[in-house]
Amino acid sequence: MARIICLANSYKHQGRCVAGINIDTGEWVRPIPRKTTAIYNERFIDSTLGNEPNLLDLIEIPIGEQAPYHGCQPENRYLNVGTWKLLSRLTVSRIIQYIDNSLYLLHNQDNKVDPEIFTEMPRQNWKSLQLIHVTNPCFGLNP
Repeated sequence: MARIICLANSYKHQGRCVAGINIDTGEWVRPIPRKTTAIYNERFIDSTLGNEPNLLDLIEIPIGEQAPYHGCQPENRYLNVGTWKLLSRLTVSRIIQYIDNSLYLLHNQDNKVDPEIFTEMPRQNWKSLQLIHVTNPCFGLNP
C-alpha cells in the first residue's frame, strides 16, 4: 500500500490516469494495471458510490513493483488488487514541500521533450511528472 497525494486524475482510453506523490518516499507514483494502461473501476474510493479520487486527496492505494517505463515514465507502478481508501483531504499549503525547484520543466526550456535527451541522462533522473510553483503564468495560442 502507498499513501499518495492525488495530483492528477485525467481521462485515458475510456478510463483514467491517476498520479500523485507518495508521502512516504516523496516520489511520483502512477499506478497502472498489468494488462492495460488505463485504470477503470478499481480507482473508486467507495465502489458502491463510484467516488473518484480528487486533486489533493490523500489516498491509500495498493501498488506493487515498478512497471515498464513506456518511454519516459519511471513513476509507473503496477496496481495490485485491493481497495482504494480516502485518508484525508489536504490543503495547498500541505503540499508545498513537494514542489520541484529544478530550473527546467521536464528537462528543458523547449515546448516539448526530445526523446534523445534520455539517452544522455541516467534513468533515475528521468521524469514525466512535476509539481511546480508558477508565479506569473503566460498563456497564448500557437496557431
